[in-house]
Amino acid sequence: MISHIDCLNIVIEYLEEDKVTLHSWLLVNRLWCRISVKILWRNIWKFKRINFTQVIGTLITCLPNESKDFLINNGVSLIPTSKPPLFNYASFFKVLKISSLLISDYSLYNSTKNLENHLIIQEILKMFMKQITSLKIMDLCLDPNYYNKFNCTNLINFPEAKDCLKNLSELSCSSHFNSNFFLQLSKICYNIESLDIVVEKVISNGLKDLIFSQNNLKSLSFARYFYVDEFDSDLNDYITTSNTLTKLDFLGISSTTFITTKIIFPNLKILKFTDCHLPENGIIEFLVNNGKNLEELMLNICNDSLNLTIAKYCSNLKSLYTQFSNHGIEILKMVFINCQRLEFIITHLCEGTYLGVKDLLEIVANYSPKDFHKLELHCHWDVKLGSKDLEPFFIGWKDRISQKPFSFIINSDKNFVNNNKNRKLIRKYKNLGVIEKFEIINCHFYEIYL
Repeated sequence: MISHIDCLNIVIEYLEEDKVTLHSWLLVNRLWCRISVKILWRNIWKFKRINFTQVIGTLITCLPNESKDFLINNGVSLIPTSKPPLFNYASFFKVLKISSLLISDYSLYNSTKNLENHLIIQEILKMFMKQITSLKIMDLCLDPNYYNKFNCTNLINFPEAKDCLKNLSELSCSSHFNSNFFLQLSKICYNIESLDIVVEKVISNGLKDLIFSQNNLKSLSFARYFYVDEFDSDLNDYITTSNTLTKLDFLGISSTTFITTKIIFPNLKILKFTDCHLPENGIIEFLVNNGKNLEELMLNICNDSLNLTIAKYCSNLKSLYTQFSNHGIEILKMVFINCQRLEFIITHLCEGTYLGVKDLLEIVANYSPKDFHKLELHCHWDVKLGSKDLEPFFIGWKDRISQKPFSFIINSDKNFVNNNKNRKLIRKYKNLGVIEKFEIINCHFYEIYL
């Protein structure tokens, strides 16, 4: 028989993303408070407007007495000596984000306190390794300067790291970490399902060992923020022989030779290439062989032949990011007609280069499949998107029988949202229920909701 505590746990689990409700339950009684705190602290980093200084301060109060004594004896000030907090917050963590741990008033920018900060971080990491019974997600993406100052990869050397990290399922890291760190991690973690790597210079043998040692790696992402001629040949070979991968994501990575092979990826659902130099014939052949299984495709390329291939061979897509040329009207129609599961498109607008806004919106309104509910437009500076373009689209969308509420996202400058006519139009169709969400993301990455 399920106890009332188990039932309460199940109910509160459903509210994991509802921070407001979880906070309100903190005041009900100690049991409700403990369960809510456990969920809130499981991934404390995901909440916007979180005060990381307070988080670090709370973690310091959770340190065992031996750690506090060690810090005090080494000249670290501001170590609380009052009674311990109500809960052992550190034990609730399932997600560890090192960069957020470092960005606080306790750390980084005061060089005179570097030694103190280093000691504090090391003691907190030691506590995590002892107190967290099974860490699920670890984000180690660090600026090399932080890595050199704080040596956060030292966490692998704590005796309890083996038990803490053995069930790790998601890892984000930078390739510049010491190869030995990855080698040690490869002897602990065998069941990582998602691996995101920021590539700096080269991929070490230790990092390769970590990748190759996984039993069920499903998602593999590589990001490089400056151009590189060659992608590691060993990793190309690994990708072509893996039958577990469901997601491949590349940013700034070129010479991915697996694209030019005729290998079938039976489980691949998500394929993303951003700012990558891809051979046209290679990617087309890859989609001919593997397009049927894809549900999400990002290519960020304006190529009619490629878009025709998508329309013909990627019939199960739910999400598509591509660019349509100014004579690609019929191709976009074909994509909508053949990809009947499509829910979301991201594309670009640019005068004279890409498909015009009027034609694009007209095709979306008249040809998009019944489940389509989200459109994101990235507007070049010369695109003047206004109410005269949007109102005919909203009128057409109002008469559709839609399965899901519609979301419209525009990546543009602030001139659009500052236009009073545009604001009134958006509010009108939100009030009519035509649009659920209208969002402007301008070039400075501010998000504006109307």
